[in-house]
Amino acid sequence: MKVETHCKGCVFAEYKNKKQIGCKLNRVELLNPEKTGKTEDGKFEFVFNRFCNAYRPKEWKKVLSKEEKKDLKQTVLGEVFPRLGMFVFLDTSSSNTIEDLKYTIKQIKNQTRGTPRYIVVINPGVEYNEEIQALLATEFDFEETEYHIVLSLVGQMDLFLVGEAFRHAKNGWIFVTTSGEDIPENLFEKIDNRMNIDMKRLVLVKPYKKMNGMIFQSAVYKFLDGHKALVDPETREKVRINFIEKVEAMASDNPDNICEWEEFINGTA
Repeated sequence: MKVETHCKGCVFAEYKNKKQIGCKLNRVELLNPEKTGKTEDGKFEFVFNRFCNAYRPKEWKKVLSKEEKKDLKQTVLGEVFPRLGMFVFLDTSSSNTIEDLKYTIKQIKNQTRGTPRYIVVINPGVEYNEEIQALLATEFDFEETEYHIVLSLVGQMDLFLVGEAFRHAKNGWIFVTTSGEDIPENLFEKIDNRMNIDMKRLVLVKPYKKMNGMIFQSAVYKFLDGHKALVDPETREKVRINFIEKVEAMASDNPDNICEWEEFINGTA
């Protein structure tokens, strides 16, 4: 099914003599470089085959506060800023397990912009539960950032455990890491710049080590039924279906959908 989006009625569309000439968010060149469009009722407006998450009708302004109306561009960019959840594998093989987790939480809280919607700690050591809970309760306001602990029966970092943590996921994006790993301080902004400024599509950022650095859309994970073991009807043996392989197998004519971690961080993808 072909997606068709138009600028008709959007508060950010710019006109001259009943002809649309641009976009106050500077998205025309990125979404519609050929500037194709339609003329209706003597008025020309751009039409393109991409979804624009910043489309806002005139009625939108009526529900904004006086402060929000002062800068409509910043208001809408704030509305579309990525919502991100964090899955953190607790490294119990470390000699400083809880200190490593504190380090990771500090990096999450010290982001240049953005606050996670939720954090899920995947814990293979039940003896750490109380310390983890106390740490999360101290560092986060549950109303702003929900926090959960998923107790794992296996120690290694595994895509199947992402599925266990996914029970607490919400719409938006998910970042996967391990306690003690470095997290770029501008991680949220990197995602935002790619999607809302550069207007590049993104479905998956592949991890740089094991699951570390993986970023993916929660809606896509749900749609593809995640990463799980299925029973082969012929052999009756369990077959692991890799979520990353599922995404790579999706039919796509856009290379921007999937990128490597280094390409994402360095902005070369």
